[in-house]
Amino acid sequence: MDYLSLCLMFKDENLYLEEWILYHLLLGVERFYIYDNGSQIHPGITLAPYVDDGTVVVIDIAGRGAQLSAYDHFLRTFSRRTLWAGFIDTDEFLVPKTGDDLKVFLQDYEKNAGLAVNWVIFGSNGHKTRPQYGQLLSYTLRTPDQMPENQTIKSVIQPDKVLIPHSPHHFIFKDGYACVNEKGYSVYDQYMPFTAEKIQLNHYWCRSEEEINQKYSRGRGDGGDPYKLNLYEYYNSQAVIEDRKVLHILKTMLDPQNTPASAMDPRKADDLTNWIELAREKYAMRLQAYPLAPRPVENLTADNRDEIANFHRMAGEVCNAEKEKDLPNLIKDFLKLTEMYPTAIQFYCGLADALMETKDFRNSWGVLAEAWKRAPNNYKVLTFMGKFFHTIGQFERSEKMYLLAESQDPYGFRLLCWFARMYLDWGKYDRAFECIWKAVSSYPNSTNTQDILEVIKKLGVCYYPGRDADKVIQLFEIALSNNPEDVDLLINLGKIYFDQGYYVLAQEYLENAVQIDPAEEDALEGLRLVRRMRQQSQPAPV
Repeated sequence: MDYLSLCLMFKDENLYLEEWILYHLLLGVERFYIYDNGSQIHPGITLAPYVDDGTVVVIDIAGRGAQLSAYDHFLRTFSRRTLWAGFIDTDEFLVPKTGDDLKVFLQDYEKNAGLAVNWVIFGSNGHKTRPQYGQLLSYTLRTPDQMPENQTIKSVIQPDKVLIPHSPHHFIFKDGYACVNEKGYSVYDQYMPFTAEKIQLNHYWCRSEEEINQKYSRGRGDGGDPYKLNLYEYYNSQAVIEDRKVLHILKTMLDPQNTPASAMDPRKADDLTNWIELAREKYAMRLQAYPLAPRPVENLTADNRDEIANFHRMAGEVCNAEKEKDLPNLIKDFLKLTEMYPTAIQFYCGLADALMETKDFRNSWGVLAEAWKRAPNNYKVLTFMGKFFHTIGQFERSEKMYLLAESQDPYGFRLLCWFARMYLDWGKYDRAFECIWKAVSSYPNSTNTQDILEVIKKLGVCYYPGRDADKVIQLFEIALSNNPEDVDLLINLGKIYFDQGYYVLAQEYLENAVQIDPAEEDALEGLRLVRRMRQQSQPAPV
């Protein structure tokens, strides 16, 4: 049995394969299972030496959106051939921060069935075309920890303890097993509180302009759906933090003089331009000392066993019921999923939430109690318990649940939003404002989320009167900078400036609101009032 392998579904990214493989070989990965989804150049050709010596196993898989089928095939076929398996893509690199050996790192988590690793999205570093020296050397600017998208995780799991892949990011485990993050908190979702003190996943999502256009044309690997076209610009605007940890790892692993990474000039990328050649030599030496046993190869199609097909059909029905707000069918579907997969805490939370919507609080609490029994102190369970107590008006107990969740989530914009909603309904407007201000001031783009935007608008009504107008204005201006055509924000700012006697500014915002929505009665009425006050305030003609 191997100790650590990586599994990848792949299409037409041959240029990145060897860099991805050699880097992870340096960090202790022993074998790679590559599912080729119809590449123009077969990876078996690109990676012929690695295939020949058994380091790489290539399996052909046909069909659009076949990523989960590939992962499921790996679990059924190779689960007893490796203790750990990571499921990441060619633009993702595991970066341990407490050493340079992933096998040593994972020993601390062997009692768990999986390790969830938060990714950190990197920008393009201004590259228009694919850079000469690959991803690791070329992209060094990343987004901040606080960016909500960095709450996404990828999984390194023990395959024989897994039932089925839930998404490309997370899995459903057998009874008695669970996945944790680096701090030991249980993880049951693909979005969890950000933590990267010990390990992170460098996600070179953007790459160059040339390469992002190719990525858009391929679509997503799990369903073949298109990407949002504005993500490239958004991520690049946020990628302002220099992060060269991965280069320090390479320097430490490959420098023949064993120069400490701290002694390396991080600005001299030329120091590492030959790292691929050095890594090949080191790999050859390791392979000579520890040859690998061969693995069987087979081809398959995206048509998979009934269980995974049925699971993802039901997941699709859940999504449709949520969109249609079809609560009876939503409850029925979640009940089926909790019966089929009793270890999947996320389904209990979804069921409890749907029952809350129908005012069935007794059964909703029973479901949450069962979730707590299976996953005590789990972040997702805590937040839904907080929502439960908020919904029934027990605000002190809601606050207690949210505070427990907050201890796991230092960058929790959604959690701060739930806090704020609860405090608004509790009548504690100052506390509500503190929560939203904390979210927005530390990460202004949090106002891109609809939940936080709604709370800000409600605060404009509840909090503003009799309080610090300047701070309220600043909050609304930040929200407006990210939502320039939001009529409600424009009207609220117009009203606040009017109350403060700034009639020119009030008129400007209200006119912008009318320009966007000529039928908006509040904006039209506000404009009439502003113009009347401006006329009255003008000096009489001599």
